[in-house]
Amino acid sequence: MQTANRLTLTIILCLLLGAISLYAQDKGKGKQKGKGKPGKEKIHAPPPWAPAHGFHKRHIYFPDHLCYYDRNKGLYIYFSEKNNNWTTVSDVPLVLKKVDLKAAVKVEIDLDDDIDFPQQFFEEHRKLFPKGHIIK
Repeated sequence: MQTANRLTLTIILCLLLGAISLYAQDKGKGKQKGKGKPGKEKIHAPPPWAPAHGFHKRHIYFPDHLCYYDRNKGLYIYFSEKNNNWTTVSDVPLVLKKVDLKAAVKVEIDLDDDIDFPQQFFEEHRKLFPKGHIIK
């Protein structure tokens, strides 16, 4: 009788420990190193044209090409003269295909990280960084 009680108690303890372990694993999902904070977008790997030291701001502006790069989303935002509007694409847009992006003038734009549409400040950026602007 005593052996049966011990066996029952052992089984209950094993089941309890297993349940606690599963609960703890579920709570840890999405919190592994490198995953970022919950609710934050992950930052994409730098594009091949990025400098060796990388970028520190979310938005990179190409003043000579009416184009932005959102490094959090890995997207290009450019002005399409054909459609007369701003367009977002994940691959290098046609307007930049023949441009040496490593050598192109790039400006890190100082905007809040929660701004998804840097082009809303385009007129200001165009005045601050006109075409042909040399970054020192």
